[in-house]
Amino acid sequence: MKILAPTWKNKIYSTNEEVHEQREKTLARAVSAGFPSDAITKLGSYFDGLIIPGLFKIFDGGNDQGLVVKDESVIIVTEDDFDPSDARKQLGLIASGRRGLSIDEDDNVDAFDAANLAKIALGAFSSGGSLGKIAMRAGAEIAGEVISKSNRPTIDDLPVLPQFDVPFGEQTVRYKDVDDFEFYIPEGEENLGFLLFTTAVSRKQKKIVFSFDPGENRKQAAMEIARFIESKLDDKAAEAEEQEESMRTANSPSRQADALSAPDELLKWKQLLDAGAITNEDYAAKKKQLLGL
Repeated sequence: MKILAPTWKNKIYSTNEEVHEQREKTLARAVSAGFPSDAITKLGSYFDGLIIPGLFKIFDGGNDQGLVVKDESVIIVTEDDFDPSDARKQLGLIASGRRGLSIDEDDNVDAFDAANLAKIALGAFSSGGSLGKIAMRAGAEIAGEVISKSNRPTIDDLPVLPQFDVPFGEQTVRYKDVDDFEFYIPEGEENLGFLLFTTAVSRKQKKIVFSFDPGENRKQAAMEIARFIESKLDDKAAEAEEQEESMRTANSPSRQADALSAPDELLKWKQLLDAGAITNEDYAAKKKQLLGL
């Protein structure tokens, strides 16, 4: 077919702009090929259905995780085939300050690092419920056993890491719920990079993890996404500060004094009206001003 359907029907579009561009090209080809008007209308409707309101970018992390970045939230999509073991190891190295190392090449791990990684690997990620609690306890027990056989620091000296959350399927993170955002671009031989969101859920802090591999120019796309998210979080902080300032101003003594003096001022103008010193229009205008109508 002259409009080359396979090129756009099987394509995954990362932005709405890509959809618009493909739509215009396809419709132009359809017109040139002499398609009937109803067929062209259906083609246009097909592309219109691909538009995602508020979309910034769709990002394939290449690690069985995808990210849909929108104006108000991000949606983390984790496939059933996702294996968190590599992410656990890489995050363990990052948490211990060992940047630039591949998880495949870092075999020289001493007792303290082994305990640290054991605690991170089994305790940091949690599937929730009793299984997650068992895994966290197991991580602490393994770490304690490793340390007990060495002269290195005790388990109390290990960093206390927040819970990590990697549920399968879709997970929506709204910017207004985010307390902290961390971005780790892969350095050196690192296998994975990360976007970490900290939210307060039922008074319990947890980190929500999105991982991506550094292949296929994903670093640049991830940096663009991180900058976009940071800008949204900055907007959120500025809005919260503006609301606080508005509340402080509303509760200021001068504003309260103005509110208290308005009835007295209105009474004076009513007396002037009754005395014939001002017109009804003057009084009505002043009343609207004083009452903020």
